[in-house]
Amino acid sequence: MADLLSIGTSGLLAYQQSLATVSHNITNVNTDNYSRQRVELSAQTPQFTGAGFEGAGVQVNGVTRLYDQFLTDQVVTNLSTLKQNEKLAQLSNELDNFLADPKASVPPVLQNFFKAMQDLSTSPSSAPDRQVLLSQAETLASVFNNSAVRLDSLRDGINIDLSATINEVNSLSQGLADINRDIILAKGLGGNALPNDLLDQRQAMISKLSELVNVTTIEQSNGALNIFIGKGQSLVVNTKAQMLGISKNEFIATQLEVAVVTGSAVTNINSQIAGGKLGGLLEFRQDLLDVTSSVLGLVALAVSEDMNAQQQLGLDLNGALGANLFKDLTNSTSLASSLNNASTDTVYQTTVTNSNLLQASEYRLDYDGTNYTLTRLSDNKAVAGPLSLGALSTAVSASEGFSIVLNSGSTVNAGDKFLISPVRRSARDIAVIIKDGNLIAAASPLRFSQASTNTGNTIIDRDKLITRTGNTLPGTPITLTFDSAGNQFTVSTGGTIAYNPATASGSALTITVAGLGNYQFTVTGTPANGDVFTLSTNTAGQGDNRNVLDMVALQQQKQVKNSGASYQEAFAGLITEVGVKTRQAEFGRDASNVLYERALSSQQALSGVNLDEEAANLIRFQQGYQAVARIIQTADELFNTLLRAVSR
Repeated sequence: MADLLSIGTSGLLAYQQSLATVSHNITNVNTDNYSRQRVELSAQTPQFTGAGFEGAGVQVNGVTRLYDQFLTDQVVTNLSTLKQNEKLAQLSNELDNFLADPKASVPPVLQNFFKAMQDLSTSPSSAPDRQVLLSQAETLASVFNNSAVRLDSLRDGINIDLSATINEVNSLSQGLADINRDIILAKGLGGNALPNDLLDQRQAMISKLSELVNVTTIEQSNGALNIFIGKGQSLVVNTKAQMLGISKNEFIATQLEVAVVTGSAVTNINSQIAGGKLGGLLEFRQDLLDVTSSVLGLVALAVSEDMNAQQQLGLDLNGALGANLFKDLTNSTSLASSLNNASTDTVYQTTVTNSNLLQASEYRLDYDGTNYTLTRLSDNKAVAGPLSLGALSTAVSASEGFSIVLNSGSTVNAGDKFLISPVRRSARDIAVIIKDGNLIAAASPLRFSQASTNTGNTIIDRDKLITRTGNTLPGTPITLTFDSAGNQFTVSTGGTIAYNPATASGSALTITVAGLGNYQFTVTGTPANGDVFTLSTNTAGQGDNRNVLDMVALQQQKQVKNSGASYQEAFAGLITEVGVKTRQAEFGRDASNVLYERALSSQQALSGVNLDEEAANLIRFQQGYQAVARIIQTADELFNTLLRAVSR
């Protein structure tokens, strides 16, 4: 009878454990990352008797956590991708809406600027029209400035978000290191038994970490998990957490980046970060925000440079040669890397030589101790070098549209690096410097006339200053007398200009005006021998609109991106690029959400608590408990019957 009682007792204990585990499952049905548990039962080792082996009851082998590492890894990976795409889509949408805002973006204001210029071309002496053009120029500069400020605000927001997110990562990494220690201790105390609830708590923390950055794990024999983030940067090793920190960009101190902190050493790991919120922030800044800032600066510089150049080729209402309409943005200085040798004191100056060749990019200038190499950062391509600074500047001027010279300092060391930004700050710095509408150079500085005694059928038109080399208007008219025998014009200031009416009619000719520059004109027809044409200062040019028409023409010309786009086309291309990447981010977000939900569903099918199933188990184990209790009751009754029989 003792064996019957022992069997019943083993059953009571087994079903008591089973009921407790089912109850534990039910109460944790809403606990994040909880894995369902199950009591594993088996028959005890049978006992040998004369009649053979007899059963000895049931035993509890342990409490199993229903968990699959592969399914869980799929959930974590897809969650990290989802959170990266969510952050990228959110920021991209914000940028896309800003760029497409008709009240705040550049294209409509640029259109209004050229419309005001077109209006002035119909009445070049109109003071109100001149004032309207100045007002539109100031509005255009203001929109460029405000756009740059808005982009800087987005950049500041990313800095704040990075700092907050890194604090969250550090909190989780320390928590994971602590729970690793608890699991190691618990596993040591329990032999082979696993601390299931601690494992679930750790997995919950890993899931939260994956929302911030991509996570991979490697399990150790002692139960700890070594945790790596991004592209392999270690975060937790056994019970030790690696703290992340913030470092300043080596060139731009206001741009924060991700680093690891070891004692007093701070090592930048920005390039190692991928996935999660951190990955989304960094991807947006690099692929969209930096590109937008560069294109905005490129268009601002192109507009200001082209307008200034055309202004200088004209004559204002006061009869003076034109001056810059916008602030000169063609010069910028380098930024030294914070990693440079402490003795480095050099600063390099960049000067735009051809705005048509400029790229929407920044550059890195590297010095190897002898020569320089320039790398375009938008595609990480070395565009020149290794060369001496002079030779490199010549090569870069021809291919990239700017030159580089030593501005100040005398010490540069091997390994030193410098950031070159020909266009990045232009949108922030553009400003109108003309305040008087009379200073708009709408007229051409010179004009042609012909003697009343001319007998040929010649027209000279489309004349304009094409290159200005000085500031002096001719005090004495310049005459061009046609020599039919030599098929040339004899210039009163010296020299001749070839012109064969039979072959050159309608072609452009050029005359060099001392103290001013090169003046281009078109001759059509056949002049008679001795016909005289006079080039003189446009003293009565108040109604002349030739130069302002050339300004208007700039709107449609391919002035940006190696003569591949107009101003509007360059900006439209940016809006399209941002729009496409925004749609891609949204598609990526939606697609990764589907993948995450599928992975989670598969994982929960195994690990999740099903209340219907647990309720059925509760009834099943309750019935088992009651049946086993009846075994004990029967054993008790049999034992009492035996006692009563003996007592007689």
